[in-house]
Amino acid sequence: LEAMGMQEPLRRDNGFNRGSWAVLLLALGYVAASIFIVSRSFRQPSDGWLFDNNGDLPTATAPLTDEPSPLLAAFGENAEVGCHLWSARATWFLGKPDTAVEQAEEALVLAQDHSYGLAQAHLQMALVRQIRAEVAQARESASESLRLAAEGGHGYQAAVASVIRGWSAGMESQGVDGVDEIISGLNAHAETGAVMDRPHYLGLLGEVHLAGNRPDDAESVLREAMASIDGERPFFYEAELRRLLSWALRAQGETEEAELTLRSALDAARRQAALGMELRIASDRLAIEEGSADARRDVQAVLGRFGEGRDTPDFLRAQELVARTG
Repeated sequence: LEAMGMQEPLRRDNGFNRGSWAVLLLALGYVAASIFIVSRSFRQPSDGWLFDNNGDLPTATAPLTDEPSPLLAAFGENAEVGCHLWSARATWFLGKPDTAVEQAEEALVLAQDHSYGLAQAHLQMALVRQIRAEVAQARESASESLRLAAEGGHGYQAAVASVIRGWSAGMESQGVDGVDEIISGLNAHAETGAVMDRPHYLGLLGEVHLAGNRPDDAESVLREAMASIDGERPFFYEAELRRLLSWALRAQGETEEAELTLRSALDAARRQAALGMELRIASDRLAIEEGSADARRDVQAVLGRFGEGRDTPDFLRAQELVARTG
C-alpha cells in the first residue's frame, strides 16, 4: 500500500529531483518487500484498508505473523512496521479508534532498534492522535518524531512532524499559534518531491484558520486541498476536508452552500465506509439543527455501530449532543 501510494506523488509535470528518485527507489523496495511479507505473513482478513475499482469499498487485511519478520526494505525501512502504521490510520476511519492506537503502538515496539522506522512510527502515532482529535498526544508524538528525524536526517518525517506539531499548537491556542510552523512543514514536504497526503496537511492548516476565526483563509486553503483530490483517485481525508469547508462557508454566511457541502461530506464518508468520519459529520449536523429529531436519530444510530472508542473526543461529543437535545 505504501509503495503504491508513494509513487502517485511523483508527477511528471513537477520533474524529478534527488528526493523524488529516492522516494521512487524506496517505493520499488517496498514492492519487493511487500511481496515477500504478503506471501509469508498475511493469513486472514483483519484491519487494513484497500479500495475496490470504484474507490468505494474498504476491505480489511493486516499481517498475522507467528514470528515477526526481520526483513528490511530498501534504504532500511522495515516493511512490517509500515504495514502496522498504514493499518493504524485506516482502522480509525473504519470506526475502530482504539485498535488504531494499538496498531501504532505495535509499530513503535517493532521499530525500537531502528532510527528511521522509529521516527516514522512516532510520526504515524502523531497522525493517529491528530485524527482522533487528541491534541496534546499528537504534539508529544510529533515532537519525538521531529527529534529523531533531525538526528537521522529524515527530511520527509521532519516536514510532516512539523505540520502536526503546528496543528497542535494552533488548536491549543485557538488559532493564534501554529500557522507558521504548518506552512514551514508544508514547504519542506514539497521540497522532498512528495505530494502524497498534502491535501490532508492543507486541511490541518484550514482547521487552524477556523479555530482562529479566519474563515476566508480557511476556505482558500480547503478549496486548494479539494482541487488537488478531484479526479478518480479516492482520498481518505476527503470527507473531513468537505466538513471543514462547510464550517468555513457557514461562518461567512454562505448557509445554503454550507449545507450542501456538509451533505457531500456525509456522502463521502458513507461511500468510503468511514464510520469515524460519519459520526463527526452527523454530530455537526445535530449541533447545527438541535431541534431536529432526524439528526438526533442519525447520531444515535452511528453511535450504536461503534464497538470501541467510547472515551474518544468524537464519541463523547456525540453523546453530549444527544443528551442535550433529548
